[in-house]
Amino acid sequence: SGGFNPPATGRSSRPSTSYGNGTNPEGWDCLPYKQYLIRNEVERANGELNGKPPYAGIVNELKNLGVRVYIVSYSSDDVLADIRHIVSLVSKDDRKMPLREKQRCLLYRDERDRVFNLKIRGESDGLASQWEAQLLSFSGFEAIVASTVLCRAFPCIDMDGENGVRPGYISLIIGLVLSEEIGSVAVNVSMLVRGMPSISAYALTHRILHDWPRKLIIFSLALASAAPADSATQRWITFFGIIFAVAVLASNLGSRAWYHLKLNPLAYSGPGAAALAFLTAMMTGIVVPFVGHREVQAGGKAAMEVVLRSAFLSALIFILSDIDEVQQFVIVGSEACNQNVVNVSVGIWYLATLMTSSFFVARIKTYSPTPEETEPVLVEDHSSPVGYMVPNLPVVHIDPTLGVKGAPCCSLRVYLLLAVVLGVCIAGTLAFMAFSDADDALTTQFFNFLP
Repeated sequence: SGGFNPPATGRSSRPSTSYGNGTNPEGWDCLPYKQYLIRNEVERANGELNGKPPYAGIVNELKNLGVRVYIVSYSSDDVLADIRHIVSLVSKDDRKMPLREKQRCLLYRDERDRVFNLKIRGESDGLASQWEAQLLSFSGFEAIVASTVLCRAFPCIDMDGENGVRPGYISLIIGLVLSEEIGSVAVNVSMLVRGMPSISAYALTHRILHDWPRKLIIFSLALASAAPADSATQRWITFFGIIFAVAVLASNLGSRAWYHLKLNPLAYSGPGAAALAFLTAMMTGIVVPFVGHREVQAGGKAAMEVVLRSAFLSALIFILSDIDEVQQFVIVGSEACNQNVVNVSVGIWYLATLMTSSFFVARIKTYSPTPEETEPVLVEDHSSPVGYMVPNLPVVHIDPTLGVKGAPCCSLRVYLLLAVVLGVCIAGTLAFMAFSDADDALTTQFFNFLP
């Protein structure tokens, strides 16, 4: 994209600098050898003052080290469109190929044929740190326990009177105790199932970056607690909130399991791709939930121990939750409901998922570091759209919000006219509501239809 033909250059006559593993007496930082080669090319390019700088040496050195180099040019008509196209290509990488074949970088070429690391500036920085922290704090064990225990609320959906489930208490448990387990599901699905190479790529291709599924779960349960007590409206809103919470928990487990099994990203990227990826992650989490544990990446016997330990402890907790005194503190109101169907269904689910999870975990090879991991060429960085940066190379920032041009069908005068019309409509509606009772009558009739 934005093609770049680096000029042919020869090797510089500058004497080479010795490299060792100890402390350099000249005060140089000791870098991995491959990164040291790249720094040599950067210094050589910066040291040439006569004629055009030989920045082709940087690109050639990266290619010699096995790095795929993507370049966008200053002469491009739409740099953001070029970056999105590169992201779509990188997101289709085969996860089973070795790390040396996955190395890639995205560079920006200016009018002087200089090349820079390209970084996305904006909300992606905070989102990247938040997502990386959640990857470490996410507990697959807690997600499995919560998914099974929340199922005890389903038999109470048709209960009348005071025997229904109390949504306010459930919203506190889900919102406070399970905040990591229900959080960032959209990011997890995009990164782990759809194959987004970095958080900045996710931010570049998605308009809504807020964690709306988590907010919708908590809001629906809080709304149910404010509905008329012991009414059908309260029960059905509660049912929706719990169903959606279980679906999000399963999707977070399934997206991690998808990544741990090194399944290739979904190839479809058309309309409804995000919904399809969410459903795929949810079904994966239902079928192989125990593969969603971060520790299974170790492979071998250690991974099997994690699966067996998680299955035993989570099943034990679910069995204890069948005691009425326990249900009174966990799922308030469920102790008055018949739990026979739930016990049988969850028992069959444990048997099936433990067998399938054990089968797939047994096929995960024992982890051993590769030379590319011990001596990396590039530096992992989520601010790059392709996920990696070239060390010792200058950086150019692009802010996607400043590159939005608006709809081509409307001029600025049309938007000004629409602003005036919209302002008049809002002011007129509020004035009508202030001097008329028609709005109260309409809302009263609407809520009278609710059960």
